[in-house]
Amino acid sequence: MACVVPRNFKLLAELEEGEKGGGPGYISCGIQNPENPDIYFHHWHATIIPDHNSALRDHIFSLFIFVPDEYPSVPPTFTFQGITPVHKSVGATGAVNPSALNWRGQDGSIASGLTEIRNRIVAGARAVKEL
Repeated sequence: MACVVPRNFKLLAELEEGEKGGGPGYISCGIQNPENPDIYFHHWHATIIPDHNSALRDHIFSLFIFVPDEYPSVPPTFTFQGITPVHKSVGATGAVNPSALNWRGQDGSIASGLTEIRNRIVAGARAVKEL
């Protein structure tokens, strides 16, 4: 039988890893207001910097993340800040469609969601460049 890690323990581990920025393509994340943290870890921010050899090498993407109380059974919501990249999985408000995340339930993480978003954006830029 699998062990279910409590939500806040999982998020503490993700916070430590996300602040180090060791994800692929320079992904980092953290709580939105570290000076006055939300003890339930609801509000996060993230930065995605694509690979240097991609068509988006000069871009930096900022996102707001909301982690619901039901996390990790329910995925967080990711919303682009400022600009809305042209991609079919991103709505007009900058919100990422949850079905685009390939969420894996208890095995899912904020970093895996950000990696999926990054991969889709870079793949979309490659497709446009090839046209």
